[in-house]
Amino acid sequence: MRHFHIEYRNYLELSRINQLAVQDPEGFVRHCEESYRSRIAEAADTVVSRIGISRVVMLAGPSSSGKTTTAHRLTDELKKRGVHAETISMDDYFLTVDRTDSSIDYEAPERMDIELLRTHIAMLDAGAQIEVPQFDFTTGIQSHSSRTLALGNGDVAIFEGIHALSDLFCSVGDPTGIYISARMRVTKDGAVFMPPEWLRFVRRSVRDELFRDSSFSRTLGLWKNVRRGEKRYILPSKENAHVQIDTSLSYEPCLFAQFAVNELAALPTEELRDRELAGIAEALSAFASISPALVPEDSLMREFIGDAGL
Repeated sequence: MRHFHIEYRNYLELSRINQLAVQDPEGFVRHCEESYRSRIAEAADTVVSRIGISRVVMLAGPSSSGKTTTAHRLTDELKKRGVHAETISMDDYFLTVDRTDSSIDYEAPERMDIELLRTHIAMLDAGAQIEVPQFDFTTGIQSHSSRTLALGNGDVAIFEGIHALSDLFCSVGDPTGIYISARMRVTKDGAVFMPPEWLRFVRRSVRDELFRDSSFSRTLGLWKNVRRGEKRYILPSKENAHVQIDTSLSYEPCLFAQFAVNELAALPTEELRDRELAGIAEALSAFASISPALVPEDSLMREFIGDAGL
């Protein structure tokens, strides 16, 4: 079933981004953050309009779309509308894995405990209590319950994860679907200079090195499977969304340049070409720099750079 949706697509010229970054970096950052907030506010209105149908929200998007921050921002917007929301990361439903096994398809839905997830979605929508598991990315181990959760009257639950919009889960009742992705395309002389897939690769590489004990090289090694999984499992399911929104912030290439150019330049050229990332280091180095000190503490960018600059 095709749903109505709110969608944003950005095509921004490199020279314009650099102009804003140099002339008024603080104002540039503030404008981007406000634009992102307005998109989340519109999504919150859709969730509220469907509470009588379902108290469950399924929020999905490809790798490094900013699902965690978007879910928390959505929670804040719902609170303004008198609705309490609980957020559940579907990553915690990953089954224990041997991180040394290179044959594992980390992007497949089968990596998750599907039946437990389906059961928990139905239980929360019905007002029952669940025990949420916990997955440790540094060890690849899923542990038993980390928290007990039940929804009160008028509350909603937001499940966020790459497979949240899969028919496997959207077929449990009629949850509200939200699809997010960083969709900004940076152009140069009218041609695409940095596609959104490159931006997400940079986001993931920086985040995983900082917080998941995973090097840029390891992220590169996984990227072909990540992209294949997106095309196979995630993109087809976005039609289950009621809302589609862009989570890119126009200033972020200026922010990430200082975190990633050297690391990207050190990656093997042939592997970058094989994963459709050839030229990514040169492209990122073309952006003017914006200090992480200008990034708000609650920015989506903090999901990837942590407290740098604070």
